[in-house]
Amino acid sequence: MLPSFVVRPGVNTFRPEKGMTMDEVRSRYGPPSEAHPGADGMTEWAYSTDYPRLGLGWIAVEFDAAGRVTGSWTQ
Repeated sequence: MLPSFVVRPGVNTFRPEKGMTMDEVRSRYGPPSEAHPGADGMTEWAYSTDYPRLGLGWIAVEFDAAGRVTGSWTQ
């Protein structure tokens, strides 16, 4: 059986804008590779940017308690 293939955004094409909703981010870039709850109702989504998913490239998106983007960064 072949592993599932999900196209993930590349570092150069991933630019979520502040204020975007979770639905807008999911619609544009697909579901996150991981999601983590944060303090005060914040949420962080992580997108793997390397196909074999070796953990070499990640883009993190932080959402406020209302579910809107407050920032993003590469790891």
